[in-house]
This record gives sequence, structure tokens and C-alpha cells, in this order.
Amino acid sequence: MKKIMYLFEYFCSPIWLYETPNDMSRVKNVNVDALPISQDLKNEIRALDFIYQLTYNDDYPAEPIKLSKEEELIFCKRVIESEKKLYDELINKYQIVFDKDMWKRKIEELQNFN
Repeated sequence: MKKIMYLFEYFCSPIWLYETPNDMSRVKNVNVDALPISQDLKNEIRALDFIYQLTYNDDYPAEPIKLSKEEELIFCKRVIESEKKLYDELINKYQIVFDKDMWKRKIEELQNFN
């Protein structure tokens, strides 16, 4: 089965295609339009990527621009929901690699932050 990774990086699409199933050194970045998914999901992934790209800090790239706590919480929840939809739409075509635990930890940290 083909394998894709859903991962946000600056100046890249959040969709990464494994050229060989278990070789992470051989992944290529692909446009979301290359996936056989619904237009609504493509639009959601593009919107999330747009938000993520806005956090790039030209002055100091190692320190991204912060979203507000509420904006980041909404963003993280949307990312998790979009991965679930991606999984549902590609269940018989692709295996999805996604660090759901990292996103859940971010949500917990944001919810516990005073």
C-alpha cells in the first residue's frame, strides 16, 4: 500500500509521498491536488497550510510568529480533524503517517495554559 505523510513544513505542501513504502529518506513533497480526495478536504488542507505559512518569521526563522492561544487551539483541532477526514477518504489507497499524539499534546498544553 502506498504511504503518505501529513506534516506541515515551511515553503512546502503538507503532503509527502513515500517513494518506497518504508524509506523515509525517499519522500517527495506533492501538491494536495494530486490526492484523490474531495474538493472540500483539499480546500481545508490548503487553508490550514496557509495559516501555518503565515507563522513563518523572516526576521528569525527559528522562532515562528505565534498565533493567539485561541487561534492555535482551533488550528490544532482542525489539523487533527483534517487528518481523520484524509484517513477516511484514503483508507483503501494510502497509509497515513501523522503524529496525532504531538497535536493532542499541543491541544492539552493550550487548554491547560492560563
